[in-house]
Amino acid sequence: AAHNLTIDGSTGVISYVSGKDKPKEGFSFQCEVTAHQAPQVSLTAIVTLAADYLNYKSEALVFHSSTTEAPLGSSSWHKFAMTCAPEVPWLHLSQSGTLSVTSATSSGGVSVVDDFLGQDGAVCVVSAWLHNPTKQHQTSFA
Repeated sequence: AAHNLTIDGSTGVISYVSGKDKPKEGFSFQCEVTAHQAPQVSLTAIVTLAADYLNYKSEALVFHSSTTEAPLGSSSWHKFAMTCAPEVPWLHLSQSGTLSVTSATSSGGVSVVDDFLGQDGAVCVVSAWLHNPTKQHQTSFA
């Protein structure tokens, strides 16, 4: 199993193999998965899996007035920083890496026509330092 991962054939859930070490470096790979529903009825899909040290739950994060998003995994992160294009003054990054909306009124970012209810958006990069080993990592989201 690549990177000690396995996929549940019934549910499609990808998880770490029990009793095996988790990867110590970031990785990315693709595999082909085929679901067989009945004789002569099957569907094949390409599954892409990418993991890095610093991650949030998705590459696309949607924020509402009470929404927060914390980084996944290790609590050994410090010195968080965020850069967004265009700037989004309504998005706050805490010292623990948690993202939240600073006010109910969003301004800045890219305004979308009513197709998406007037949402503002941006592409952001969050970086942080890992305590041990001392090394900087980053992740991005839209």
